Amino acid sequence: MKRNAPSIVKKSRVYMLLMGVIVGIIFPFFTVIVLNLNPKDVLNTKFFVSCIIAGILVGLLSSVITSITILNKLTTFHEALVDVVKNIKAHKQGMRKVEECDCFVLRDTSDIIGDIQEKYNELVETIRNSFLQHQHMDQFFTVLNHSIEFRNLNKNVVKFITETVQPVLAAEIYCFNEHNKFLKCGAVFAHNAPTEQFKDFLQDVLESREVMELEEKNLFFIEGLFSVRPNSVALFPIANDTNKVGVLAVYLSRKLMDDERGMIGKLLNQYTLAYQSSLSFNRVQDMASIDELTRINNRRNGIALTEDVLEKAYEDREPVSLLIMDIDHFKQVNDTYGHQAGDMILRVLSEKIKNMIRGTDIFLRYGGEEFLIVMPGTHIDDSYKRSEIIRKAVEESEFLWNNNSIQVTISLGLSCTEIGTQNNYDLDTLLTQADEALYLAKEQGRNRSVLYMKCE
Repeated sequence: MKRNAPSIVKKSRVYMLLMGVIVGIIFPFFTVIVLNLNPKDVLNTKFFVSCIIAGILVGLLSSVITSITILNKLTTFHEALVDVVKNIKAHKQGMRKVEECDCFVLRDTSDIIGDIQEKYNELVETIRNSFLQHQHMDQFFTVLNHSIEFRNLNKNVVKFITETVQPVLAAEIYCFNEHNKFLKCGAVFAHNAPTEQFKDFLQDVLESREVMELEEKNLFFIEGLFSVRPNSVALFPIANDTNKVGVLAVYLSRKLMDDERGMIGKLLNQYTLAYQSSLSFNRVQDMASIDELTRINNRRNGIALTEDVLEKAYEDREPVSLLIMDIDHFKQVNDTYGHQAGDMILRVLSEKIKNMIRGTDIFLRYGGEEFLIVMPGTHIDDSYKRSEIIRKAVEESEFLWNNNSIQVTISLGLSCTEIGTQNNYDLDTLLTQADEALYLAKEQGRNRSVLYMKCE
């Protein structure tokens, strides 16, 4: 079909030559009628032939000028269109990114050719933006697929939005929890604690499920390595038909354009699905890694975390102290007050100790009434002081059950690593040493901390 189509260029050249011939034929009569020349001088074969040849030359010259001007620009259009088609095919095959295509043409005239150039550039921009959105969505799907853990998901989502949507200077996600409160669960750049007015905005956006843009430039600011005042703030609801997830706050250098606003909306629709999956994953992880009664690490998860700590400590030549604690006469408590009282003591004791240790420490239920605390970067003297603080705090605590005050004490055994000795970074060795120290603490009368004697 393409091969059989007539050539406009060839047709235009033929028309110009025919026009030259017609002008050559008419011109002699024109000179007689308009210029009052003597018919004998112009209405003869020689003058007719001269006029026709001149007309043909004018037609050829017009054809050349057209080729140099208009056809030249059409050739530029053709080359640009070929480049667009190549880039679209390459993009579909994953061989090229949209940003690599420079397919625009320069508008250099103010006539219809210039209008065509402008409309062509608008078309290319529309196609480019469409493919760019598809490209960003593909990249976003990859981010979501590699961010199943809740914290990583939120951190990676706000990072992606900040890097992808041009006017976004920073972003935050405020999650709506079961207590009807907003908690910041992901941010790029730090933002001051939200004011009550800001919380009201978040609530309004989530209730109305409509985007809100704020232009109060003095109300919010971002702090990072640099202080930046945004031009405006846009709040996007994150919700589906059944769940209110939260609100995305984006801090902008300018107002969002319609395609940028639409892009963020599409990203948040996918994030909502990933959010639900991440919550389900975290619940399963909690069930697999958290002790149901005490809500601290169970033995399997805690031991795995401890092995990672020991491996890193060995590489960094850092000390690690390990502490085993056991509730004294716990069987007697169960026999006297019942197992529900024993469960209460395990819960309260775990909560109290969890609030006393560092965020870098590992706290786990080792079995029954035995607990384990792993203290990275802690020398044995420091770990002994900390164990005594814990022991005295438990001894001074009151455990009430059915109006009965139950006295609870604990015995503790400590072991430590020795810098540069690989065998002492072995978990089984440390557990054996701490267990021996715990046995000695019980033999010496309980309610005390004992160091493994060989640990210096």
